Amino acid sequence: MERAVHFQDTSSSSSSSQDEEDSDSSSSKKPDPTDLDSIPDRMKFIQQGQGSGIIFSHDGFVLTNAHVVDGATRVSVLLTDGRRYRAKVMGTDDIVDIAVLKILPPTSTATNVKKDTSSSSSSSTVVEEYGDVNSGGGRNTQSSSSSSSSRPLPVAELGDSDTLQVGQFVIAVGSPGGLDNTVTMGIVSGLKRSSEVVGLPNKKVEYIQTDAAINPGNSGGPLVDVVSGKIIGINACIRANMEGTSFAIPINK
Repeated sequence: MERAVHFQDTSSSSSSSQDEEDSDSSSSKKPDPTDLDSIPDRMKFIQQGQGSGIIFSHDGFVLTNAHVVDGATRVSVLLTDGRRYRAKVMGTDDIVDIAVLKILPPTSTATNVKKDTSSSSSSSTVVEEYGDVNSGGGRNTQSSSSSSSSRPLPVAELGDSDTLQVGQFVIAVGSPGGLDNTVTMGIVSGLKRSSEVVGLPNKKVEYIQTDAAINPGNSGGPLVDVVSGKIIGINACIRANMEGTSFAIPINK
């Protein structure tokens, strides 16, 4: 996920007399995009990203891709039933592209800080979380916050990616383009695809190849064995300029 600071000029065409006095010294100086302290607050805003994830513990631990939360100063998780929580990044492994998050209790004031937040410019990430993929049900936004927060978190059941075979049916679950609960179906097209072959030489993963469609927003979501309903991979990336060629990190990794 690309992290950048964007700028927009919100200045008015009219100015006060004091502004006119300072115009000579300030008009010739433009903000340096690499120096956040030199950028006026009115020209900063929050950049928000989105990805998917897997709740694998009743304690609220979540698996997702490291690139989904890379550079984020604030992370929140949105469950498929409409519940939203703040989350803290507990650790990342950029070599494998895996991150572990911890869902914070509703009353917690803890924050997820991965870099200096003294500047008003920040980056946030919303991670769509998936638990038991067999439970079904859509998003319910009518439930009260008190009753929803007291409900246990749905927990996904992890499978064994070492038993996968080429031709096995799988589904990819995620939130591509914000379209939550999107499911695409395909087969296991290949196994043990090296990072170099995939085009990510800086990673150390032997990927599962599938033709199940994966798009931006699917990253970090589950790849599920259709027969058992268990998660056997974490959707990670696609091959540029090649349709029907997606890759997932084996869950045993």
